[in-house]
Amino acid sequence: MKNLIYIIAVSIITITSVVAQQLPYTSQFNDSRAIWNPAATAYGTHIVTNVHMRQQWLGFDGAPRTGSLMAEYPLLGYNMSAGAGLTFDKTGPVSKIGFQANYAYKLKNVFTREGQLSIGLGARISQYSFDPSNTIVNEVEDPLANGDRATTFFPAVTAGVFYISNPKKFDGGNVFFTGMSYSQIYAGDVLANSAKQDRYNHIFFEIGTRIQNRDSYFEPSLMFNYTNPELSTLILAGKYELKDAFWAGLGYSSASDISIQGGYILPNIGSRYDELRFGVLANYGVSDSAAEFGLGFEAIVSYTYDLD
Repeated sequence: MKNLIYIIAVSIITITSVVAQQLPYTSQFNDSRAIWNPAATAYGTHIVTNVHMRQQWLGFDGAPRTGSLMAEYPLLGYNMSAGAGLTFDKTGPVSKIGFQANYAYKLKNVFTREGQLSIGLGARISQYSFDPSNTIVNEVEDPLANGDRATTFFPAVTAGVFYISNPKKFDGGNVFFTGMSYSQIYAGDVLANSAKQDRYNHIFFEIGTRIQNRDSYFEPSLMFNYTNPELSTLILAGKYELKDAFWAGLGYSSASDISIQGGYILPNIGSRYDELRFGVLANYGVSDSAAEFGLGFEAIVSYTYDLD
């Protein structure tokens, strides 16, 4: 079982018409949502920078590892925002390093006095690498497994929408939010040692609310990832946050795993307008088959500065 991930990865590349999840699994950390939905880029009045790392399936050699570094800036006088960042994704012999740029246009006073609807576009250029050394496959004569290391570049385009009834966290009243993105609307071909890996569309949807108290809120949410019916995932989550102090949350995925997250908030690091956040998340499979994959782990560090 330790090397099952290598078999999966090589199989994905060798079959020319495979339908599979080709993008990193989305996170329950809302601070990093602009990676998969460009419309959520700096949707409020804050400059946002964050580093996000994920290690899945600690019980497997070559299990997926994902990372991102993102910076987002709101152009307040133009009702726009922009962002850019680096992404990294490695699963067994397959790795991708990419540069991503986002743009979002904001429509104000939608449905409510503070409501905002954002429409966004994202573009990414990625370096795709396949290293067949030390892989385990079913067919020893497989030309990919016995070939040389292959590297290529491919572009991809993502579009999204994001609505929030009030972009400010503690501005009084409950908050509703929802968003959807459509990834790889366009994606260039990927060739590894003459074998073509087709790129497929990914759809991400989320909906939730913040039930506000004076200095805290509870946020139940639902997230849905779709590539095809066999690879669709539904995530139910709940998070409690106390202003300028901490947050904690639980989640359950239809992939049969549960998660727990928590984080610490440091306000006023350099001025009264900034905030530093540290968070960790762990998930574990609750079914017999999912438990074999082992524990998953995520960490995020986020810094925000309010321009308003």
